[in-house]
Amino acid sequence: MSSRVGGVSVLVSLVSLLLLMPTVALGQDSSIVGEVSDETGGVLPGVTVEVSSPALIEGSRVAATDGQGRYAVISLRPGIYSIQFTLPGFSTVVRDEVELTAGFTATVDVQLTVGALDETIIVSGRAPAVDLTQVRGQSVVTKDELDTLPTSKEVAAIAVLSVGVDSSSQDVGGVREGTLQYLSAHGGDVRDGMRQMDGMTMGNLSCGYSCTNLQESDAQTEELSFEYGAISAEVAVGGVRVNVIPKSGGNTFSGSMFANFSNDSLQGDNLPQELADRGFPRPDVLESIYDQHLDLGGPIVRDKLWFHASYRHWGQKVAPLGAFFDSDPDPFNYVPGDEPALDSILNHGAGARLTYQANPTNKFSVFYYSQPRLLPALNVSRTRTPQAAFALRSPKNSFTTATWTGSVSNRLLLEAGFGLQVQDVLIEPRPGQEGFSLFTEATTGVSFGSSGFSRRWEEPNRSYRASLSYVTGSHEFKVGMNMNEGTWTQTNTAAGPSDSFNVLLFGRPFLILPLSTPYHVSVNLDRDLGFYVQDTWTLRNTTLNLGLRWDHVKESVPPQDTGAPGTWVPRRVFEGVPDAANLNDLSPRFSVSHDLFGDGTTAIKASVSKYLRVETIQVGATQNPVFTVAFVDQRFWNDLNGDFFPDENELGPFQNENFGTANVTTFLDEDVHSGFGNRRNNWEYSVGIEREILPQTSVSFSYWRRTNHNFTITDNELVEPSDFDEFCVTAPTDPRLPGGVSGSHICGLYDLNPDKVGQVRNQIKLAEAAGYLMQQTYDGIDLVVTSRVSGDLFFSGGFATGRSKFNDCEARADSPSVSPRSFIGGDFGLGDSPGGWDFSDSNTGTELPIGRHCVSDPPFWRPAVKLSGAYTLPYDIQVSAAMQFLPGVPRRAEWTISDANVEGLGRPLTGEQVVQLTAPGTLYGDRINQVDLRLSKLFGFGGSQRLRVMVDFYNLLNASAQLRFDPTYGRDWDVPASIMLARFVKFGAQFTF
Repeated sequence: MSSRVGGVSVLVSLVSLLLLMPTVALGQDSSIVGEVSDETGGVLPGVTVEVSSPALIEGSRVAATDGQGRYAVISLRPGIYSIQFTLPGFSTVVRDEVELTAGFTATVDVQLTVGALDETIIVSGRAPAVDLTQVRGQSVVTKDELDTLPTSKEVAAIAVLSVGVDSSSQDVGGVREGTLQYLSAHGGDVRDGMRQMDGMTMGNLSCGYSCTNLQESDAQTEELSFEYGAISAEVAVGGVRVNVIPKSGGNTFSGSMFANFSNDSLQGDNLPQELADRGFPRPDVLESIYDQHLDLGGPIVRDKLWFHASYRHWGQKVAPLGAFFDSDPDPFNYVPGDEPALDSILNHGAGARLTYQANPTNKFSVFYYSQPRLLPALNVSRTRTPQAAFALRSPKNSFTTATWTGSVSNRLLLEAGFGLQVQDVLIEPRPGQEGFSLFTEATTGVSFGSSGFSRRWEEPNRSYRASLSYVTGSHEFKVGMNMNEGTWTQTNTAAGPSDSFNVLLFGRPFLILPLSTPYHVSVNLDRDLGFYVQDTWTLRNTTLNLGLRWDHVKESVPPQDTGAPGTWVPRRVFEGVPDAANLNDLSPRFSVSHDLFGDGTTAIKASVSKYLRVETIQVGATQNPVFTVAFVDQRFWNDLNGDFFPDENELGPFQNENFGTANVTTFLDEDVHSGFGNRRNNWEYSVGIEREILPQTSVSFSYWRRTNHNFTITDNELVEPSDFDEFCVTAPTDPRLPGGVSGSHICGLYDLNPDKVGQVRNQIKLAEAAGYLMQQTYDGIDLVVTSRVSGDLFFSGGFATGRSKFNDCEARADSPSVSPRSFIGGDFGLGDSPGGWDFSDSNTGTELPIGRHCVSDPPFWRPAVKLSGAYTLPYDIQVSAAMQFLPGVPRRAEWTISDANVEGLGRPLTGEQVVQLTAPGTLYGDRINQVDLRLSKLFGFGGSQRLRVMVDFYNLLNASAQLRFDPTYGRDWDVPASIMLARFVKFGAQFTF
């Protein structure tokens, strides 16, 4: 409660401060700018410029040219605009059909001729294709493109069609929709991204704003904007920034109805014969997928109060490879039956938005969206039966915004907004399985029985923003703030009768894993606060964007009480950590755009930007005392009475004498969690050229570089490199291994001296401050072509290639063959705990040094080629496609060795040793080639009524590229763990009016 009050007080104070600054202002993303001159080329100050569009509830906005003859109209919604230029003594000029997409600045220059004031000249020209003022890497998907392209409606599946943007997983036809896919670009971290709705942050605290359980509804979306480079000072982080722009209604009633469907009878088989011959189980099978939505918008009071409302119902069911229901009624034995398991996601979403023009200068909007979810068999797989899967429910899953725009004058604009995301997620045993524990058969790895425990986490995220803009034609000054605050809470209780996971060996009890449940844990984001200034100057043909941002993050841990005692542990109470994180930073942003020929067709652009690593609750979670408690231990089990219940007299001693109690072994240097300039950050540099090569067709070529700084390392201060003894091994002779590895002699491996085993005092430090050098850099190029030649043809595409290089050779503080990279806010053994992505191959998008390999230097030329577009044939038959030709997934070979493999050590190994046979960046799966195609027939019924009947072909080529490999080296090392979903057909229809 105190953090909420504190956040509100900060917001009120800031707004009060801004109101006392009448000479500063803030602008919104989309704008129309330009220069007005006479027939001699002389600039004309004082020209009245009025822009109007059905997209504006106020109908029109007015500006005037300054002393340089320039004008600027900012904070415009996407839509089609008409611009009227008026000056006494000159003929009035109207420029119509200017299309604005989100984040685009359209440059519209006009020339006025001497004439009667009542003489109006209408100019119908093509919309500009090149943004002459903005440098940021951005792509926008309009509602027309959303309706036309054969893609999933999930943000990540649409975002990956943008050149330079990558996703953490490959979606085929929407089957991955709702699985928290992460986005990255230009060597950035996937969790440095940001999800926004109408400019308000909607991401989860636990993944740093880059993911959310909320999925936007296509029925309520006007446009999707993706920013992935040279991002302005409005945000701290530099990952992919997604902004969903919702519909707002209008002065006429409009809406749509949509439905599509597919099932297993419409799917093919893409299992390669070579994999089938080796016993690879059938790939995932699409059981069914469906999507239905409707929306309606219009006036409540014309030009005064608009509404838009929507409803969506969608989901999918997939039968994972090799997953079947247990057919044996004996709960302590698993026999796979004939009924395949289903991994399902079921969703409902409803939202509404009201836009109110209170008077000519004040506009308000409120928006609410709720999306309950149900995943009845989460994590079901070949090794986890449906009975042992979790049931996930999100009964509270909503997002609310309230915004205000005040036009103090045609040069002064004030904006403020509030957002609230509520996430309440419950993970429980499936119905009917509440009275059982989880059992795992050690010889097969199959888990059955029940999921074992229940978990609930809540993370309300409150966001605020306020800003002012002062705009003339050639100058825009912008100052503002944004802030997030909230609390991440997780409660974990055991569902089984023994608070343990149980291990069987050949069907007999062998081992239990007791859990230190129940527990209750929480971390506060007291404030993630930023103030920024953005100054934009246009000097003849050159636009300078100068930005500076100050960020402050404060996190705390309240007193912790784990609640009632469990079977194995007592109730535990811990003191809080009031100053768990207190970090401050300055981030400059600079970019320049130059109109090379002065005709608006060619722009040279460059940028330099500093971004911060996202930080919400990760550092605070690292210092939470609950996370110092061992979550799981081992006790051998001799089931004397044969009842499969672990009675105390049947159990051996705990392996960890500190189980269930706080045992702090990891500490943070003060400059890791507090101070100025200590937060992880990266610098991004770009240079490029954008050229209009044909009417409404542009091509851009750009070079991007990113360097990372303020790495943290984990240094066990009780051991040194000299405490490790070197040994060698001879690699297996195997033609599947790359050249130079098979049968090779590998040295440079190290094992801890027996005298040092168990001695742990890990200190997390800033690597550079401790004298350790770590380097991570990205270099890459993008080539992008975008065209909207007419209403019958549009396309975009191109290619991106580059590489992230990583070197930690000089930073190996302990073992020479173990990377010191730290995991801030890691898993802590609790599962689904907050954050924890500082370094992870699956989350960074970067191949990292591992084991004996301290360098990762992948090839530069691994292009990702993308193309999407549509063309309307005669008889209103439309063909659209989305194509991706991507590099294959990275592969590793991790060989677990025994004492028999060791050479030169002279003693047994003191712990498990895994040898990395292959270096990162040297081995990849086959390229991923995905082609999706849609055929549509359009029917018109007069006016705006239109019916689109469509058939989609997903994975048209029926490709079977590998998506995931198990890195464990062995007999089936080269067999993929999953491949692309086989080709399937989906039928759908959409009616709009």
